[in-house]
Amino acid sequence: MALSGKLISPQTDNDLSRMTYQTGKTVGSCLVVDKLLNELGISTALGKSNMADLVKWLIFARLNEQGSRLSSVRLADRHDASVFGLKKFNEDNLYSALEWLADRQEDIQQNLLKTKYKGNKPELFLYDVTSSYFEGVKNELANFGYNRDKKAGKKQIVIGMLTDKDGHPIACEVFKGNTSDIT
Repeated sequence: MALSGKLISPQTDNDLSRMTYQTGKTVGSCLVVDKLLNELGISTALGKSNMADLVKWLIFARLNEQGSRLSSVRLADRHDASVFGLKKFNEDNLYSALEWLADRQEDIQQNLLKTKYKGNKPELFLYDVTSSYFEGVKNELANFGYNRDKKAGKKQIVIGMLTDKDGHPIACEVFKGNTSDIT
């Protein structure tokens, strides 16, 4: 009624009690992350495929809530996944996307390097390692080694990070827990 130019008054008109509203999916945070992925060259490095779109959704979900794959699927009930080119997906699709990403990690890292440096290599590379320990016992990379967290008796993995001189990541790799820093 208000859009038709008629005045509405709660005291004289019962139409307000019949009004309903519905909140749509959030778009803003999706658009911000999508723009960042484009500006950082991540979208280009991933390429154009449904798997790449799922990986972008996983990045969005990690930035937004940091939950499980199932919680990432449920996040699409509140946020508009179509911003990333997605319609319907489930946690199995997200696990497949993680496998797809792992299989292409080297190529994606090379694409990011080329995009950022436009064919020129950085003047200086910096490399460091850290470790993360496990409470469980079943992980193919977990092993006993030098534990930086001083958690005796815990298996761990070693994570190596290669950055440019400004500390921007170039490559990351996970090693068996008994890999020495020098290796």
